[in-house]
Amino acid sequence: MISATRSLFQSPHVPGFVRYAVPLVLLGNAGFFLSGHLSLGALVKVALNIAGEDIVLPQVFTFSMAQSTIDMWNAGGKMLAVILVVFSGIWPYTKVAISIFLWVVPPTHYAPSSRGAAFMWLDALGKWSIIDIFVLVLSMVGFHVIIESPLVSFLPQNFWLVEVSVVPVWGLYSNLIAQVMSQLVSHVAIYYHRNAVAAVEEETGYKMLDIQSFKKILIKKKIDIKVTNINNPMVKENK
Repeated sequence: MISATRSLFQSPHVPGFVRYAVPLVLLGNAGFFLSGHLSLGALVKVALNIAGEDIVLPQVFTFSMAQSTIDMWNAGGKMLAVILVVFSGIWPYTKVAISIFLWVVPPTHYAPSSRGAAFMWLDALGKWSIIDIFVLVLSMVGFHVIIESPLVSFLPQNFWLVEVSVVPVWGLYSNLIAQVMSQLVSHVAIYYHRNAVAAVEEETGYKMLDIQSFKKILIKKKIDIKVTNINNPMVKENK
């Protein structure tokens, strides 16, 4: 199977457009992640209405992944800060690098069975990088506050109103685009990996074994060799 297969970048069972598109999309994915991490994710806006006059404070406070991580660390939320750095700061780029490697590496350097298992793990672990978006969306809901003037005799009704809201900006959208791209590319890579393996299996008539099945075969062969040596009188005499 190893000698009959090629890397997905060179496989004849993967359309030519897809061979080049996947690495380019992965590089673009890293670019969107970088843009999202460096840009503002959201900002706090305060809108006031006093006696019919509207006053808007458009940028009272800002959210970004870098600044939020620093603020969490300084506020004592060190564990959450570490989780954000690892899963939302480091992991997305690590996933992109590993995905490109798996796409272009030849089977002689990385077996197809291991490649498929790695793609599956990347797809499963990739969901963890959504944690920063989750935190930001929770902040948008939690910090949306509306304060109305009390119903008292000496104030007109609805005399003043204060609304505090968290407004998403480019950083959040860039991160969302990157997350969607990351998930889609993972599924595309798994799909064409399975197609390429299935096509080679059909051509050669051999079935690709996963790592566990291969280990079982090796163990069985070792047991058979031991049994043969024990039952072979010539081996006993040489001993």
